[in-house]
Amino acid sequence: MRKALSYAEAHAQRKPKNARKRITARRVTRGGRNSDPDKLVWIRTLRCVVGVFCSGRVEAHHVRVRGSRATDRLVAPACYRHHHEMTPAQVATIYGVDWLCEAEEYERQWQARKASGVA
Repeated sequence: MRKALSYAEAHAQRKPKNARKRITARRVTRGGRNSDPDKLVWIRTLRCVVGVFCSGRVEAHHVRVRGSRATDRLVAPACYRHHHEMTPAQVATIYGVDWLCEAEEYERQWQARKASGVA
């Protein structure tokens, strides 16, 4: 015998079984190959790359090169608006941000910090 449902339960929209889950940003890195949690913590303390019309906390935007897997080597800081509400191509077109160039510059800064013993 089936359980009696309330009106709200009976008429609630159901997600399909094969529905994709929304990916949420992790504040803690899982680790693994090419993982650098200390760098991500440092990136989240910086200002957004765009610098104008920013809103929300700063997150680490992983830059992909030619369809590659994203690693912690190429990372740039981006606020919630520029990381989630806009695509990287939109940010590049509207604000003139070169994500790869920015990520490489932050990688150089990070390597210098590690070499000097600050990080």
